[in-house]
Formats: sequence, C-alpha cells, structure tokens
Amino acid sequence: MPLSMKSLSKRQWTVRDNRKLKHCLKHLSRIGAYVAMVAVPGGLAVLPVMAWWRSRRRGKRAADDAE
Repeated sequence: MPLSMKSLSKRQWTVRDNRKLKHCLKHLSRIGAYVAMVAVPGGLAVLPVMAWWRSRRRGKRAADDAE
C-alpha cells in the first residue's frame, strides 16, 4: 500500500519500486481467476474443478520443460 501511495504524494518511483510493483501485480494476476470464481454466484462449487484443471496444466508444462 505505501508503494501505491507514492504517486499521490508527488514522489517518483524508483527502478526498485517498479520491479516490486510488477512482482505484486503478477502475483495478483495468478489468483485473480480464483477470486472471480468466488465472486460469481455458484462459483464456490466450481472452485475444486478449476484447481484440478490448473494443477493438470502445471503438470503438462513441467513434462514439456523436462524434454
């Protein structure tokens, strides 16, 4: 939160701040689909299926990288 308030107080972001902000946004984008599923009515029922699907994709990627 303090990082996002820097621009409101007219201070410039450093290169380190930009990297940290990008890291936080990437992390949020990974969980964004799960948050959206919970927000949709009936989304909690679909959440286990979505978790299974994501873990299946991760396994395929690991196998492709190993080759």
